[in-house]
Amino acid sequence: MPRLLLDEFLPYRLSVADHVVSQVIERAYARHELSAPQWRVIAVLGEADALSQREIVDRTRMDKLTISRAARALAMRRVVLRRDDVSDGRTLRLSLSSQGRRIYDAVIPAALEVEQRIADQLGAGDRKALDKLLRKVEAAALACEDGIK
Repeated sequence: MPRLLLDEFLPYRLSVADHVVSQVIERAYARHELSAPQWRVIAVLGEADALSQREIVDRTRMDKLTISRAARALAMRRVVLRRDDVSDGRTLRLSLSSQGRRIYDAVIPAALEVEQRIADQLGAGDRKALDKLLRKVEAAALACEDGIK
């Protein structure tokens, strides 16, 4: 039987790296009493005028229930606005309120600073290579998604 060595297991290494980076960035959004899923909803909405929950799920690769709970909590705090789409009346569109925009604007500089400090340690060539490799890893993982039982 093959043996799993976590320190050499790519999914584990990616998860650990993600966790470490996320913990550092968490310091910036935790000041606003946000969970990681709530921050991700805000971050995605900060790039768009309005999105459906399905579009947020697609962009974040998080499950529907997690996004729904985060969006509901943010709407209760009036950080996110929920509106019916006028074109079909059935799709709920989410957007940042002015308070949500202020939170986004307050957290983004800290997140960008973390990214820059990491990028400075990598150097431009490694940063480009890492981005390319991460895109390949994501595509490869999606390609084998159906084969896992």
